[in-house]
Amino acid sequence: MKEILVGLSGGVDSAVTVKKLQEQGFLVKGVFLKMLPKNDLERAEILAEQLGIELFIEDLVNIFQKEIIEAFVRDYEKGLTPNPCVHCNPKMKFKYLLDVADKLNIDLVATGHYAKIKKVNGHFVLEKGVDEIKDQSYFLARLNQEQLSRIKFPLGEFKKDEIKNIAQENDLSIPKSESQDVCFLAGIKTIDFLKKYSLQKEFVGGDIIDENGKIVGQHKGLLGYTIGQRKGLDLGGGPFYVIDKQKNILLVSRDKSDLNNKEVIFGEVSWINKAPEEGKKYQAKIRSQMQAVEVVVKKMIDGSWKMKSLQNDFWAIAPGQAVVVYDENRVIGGGIIKSERVYFK
Repeated sequence: MKEILVGLSGGVDSAVTVKKLQEQGFLVKGVFLKMLPKNDLERAEILAEQLGIELFIEDLVNIFQKEIIEAFVRDYEKGLTPNPCVHCNPKMKFKYLLDVADKLNIDLVATGHYAKIKKVNGHFVLEKGVDEIKDQSYFLARLNQEQLSRIKFPLGEFKKDEIKNIAQENDLSIPKSESQDVCFLAGIKTIDFLKKYSLQKEFVGGDIIDENGKIVGQHKGLLGYTIGQRKGLDLGGGPFYVIDKQKNILLVSRDKSDLNNKEVIFGEVSWINKAPEEGKKYQAKIRSQMQAVEVVVKKMIDGSWKMKSLQNDFWAIAPGQAVVVYDENRVIGGGIIKSERVYFK
């Protein structure tokens, strides 16, 4: 019987992943990757017992703090808007899932992600999951060939409602609430989290200026704001949208179209197979839940990449965000945004 190691988080998706793999004839073992001091280990242990699988525990709290949380804070201190989940998957979750598998002499691993992996012409490709709303391919775009060759995503062919029904039919103990994208924030406002962990202990306030050059309020420190932000500005007469932040001034506008832009420049690229072809039409996202934009992509002389929209503009481009390029359902790869539209000269 072929063995496989499943990342068991304590949630419905990983629990049903185990169930589906058992139905396929795999001998499943589980591992709980402990990344936060407060975690769902007890829930994972209950599920492992229900599912009849051996559960291992890998303590990654200190590594996660250094590699993901501290990097998240440093990026905000640089004025960036990072997406930690995009970096966590290749650098933490799948790296250590595969490391544990190696220690146990297990070739394959699996998680409850909504995405698909296929082998085409000797290469592994990543595709969107069937459930368009739950599709998580955006967060997996930086996985490499070696990692993809050993990963299975059994839920890629299912919709979320189907997974919930499978869990109920099997009387699995699952939480009523869904886990959050950024696990370590856990309902904490980003600005409050940064005030606790940032080395920049003093958040210096300053003016908020509207599109007409009028001072309309005071911000609480640029570190806590991001391009496109609407909530938490405490301004009357809006809604207002953050469109720039420089020289300790927060620039806002009542017109959200001021955040539209046709071009995105990005670096730190990671292509799953080969780089995009110049002149070919692709689709791209700079946020996981946005509607994909039709684009052409070109490599620049300095090694950066430029992406130009062909129809709908990109909205609220911010340095640090992840770009993911698609060829229909297939993930080509992506990078990290380097520049944005500049309003202050």
